[in-house]
Amino acid sequence: MVKEDRHQLRVVIDTNVLISFLFGGENMNRIVDALTAGKVQAVVTTATITELREVAARKKFTSRFSKLVADHFIGSYSDIALHVTPKNSVKISRDNKDNIFLDCAIESKADYLITGDKDLLVIGHYKGINIVTPAAFGRMVL
Repeated sequence: MVKEDRHQLRVVIDTNVLISFLFGGENMNRIVDALTAGKVQAVVTTATITELREVAARKKFTSRFSKLVADHFIGSYSDIALHVTPKNSVKISRDNKDNIFLDCAIESKADYLITGDKDLLVIGHYKGINIVTPAAFGRMVL
């Protein structure tokens, strides 16, 4: 189980937000700065990292950034993230493939799930987890 005595905000970051960082997304730059400065703790699962690797390898993205850049970013992100293994799986999102992010957030008792996905954003708040866009997270927290 995840420790309750923590000083950092825990965040689960959806794949679409992380891919936008590779495109040079401005809001994500602020989040990455907070992660590397230790102000925010990213949380991942095997499933979320696997999805990130699969999406980054899609042909429509490999024309925008190299495999080397993607692999380096994903490896670095995975290295600084807290890894959890969800004991349960929810079926809350309208899009079933998005539930892996909710599973991660619930298991880690994350404060925020940062996403650009409307199927998750429509939920808004679940079990103490605020589901927000990167811009909203930046305005509220950073």
